[in-house]
Amino acid sequence: MRDTNPNYAQFACVYIKKAFVTDDKGISREGFESIREQLFEFVDFNKSGAFMQSLGYLIVRVYAKLEKFEELMNKTVEWSTNEEPLARSFAMYLVEVLADVHLPIELFKKYIKEFANIFVSGLNDSDVRVKVSTLKATSSFLTSLEEKEDVKEFAPIVEPMINTIIDALQHDETIG
Repeated sequence: MRDTNPNYAQFACVYIKKAFVTDDKGISREGFESIREQLFEFVDFNKSGAFMQSLGYLIVRVYAKLEKFEELMNKTVEWSTNEEPLARSFAMYLVEVLADVHLPIELFKKYIKEFANIFVSGLNDSDVRVKVSTLKATSSFLTSLEEKEDVKEFAPIVEPMINTIIDALQHDETIG
């Protein structure tokens, strides 16, 4: 994945995802550790959205295989407060994928306030792309929760979610 051509880099992310991360065949824990150590070298918010999505998916899956959720959460929280809107959107995509891998309940409980803060901040962001990616992440996250009591913790963000839908629709009307 050291090639600077984004098509090659995207292909490499997809290949690793399909060949190793999804199927979990042919790669050792040390191999996953090696991949993990190099993944963030490829984070470049100026790359194509498709590349960044492939990379984000790969990051979450590798961290999940290694059960290093807390390390990933810390990085996600860091990116969610970045001044670059694309970094904040990327953080929301990571949360969206994290919802699919189901965080361990004790980690969820530990980070419940951070999730709520990330979602409120993202839903109130000035950049519509961040708002929409936060809406998607919030929706994925909330639907992944199994306990009604956990979902109730997020009741205060319903209004910002509705406002984001309205903002996105108005934005779409404006640009045609």
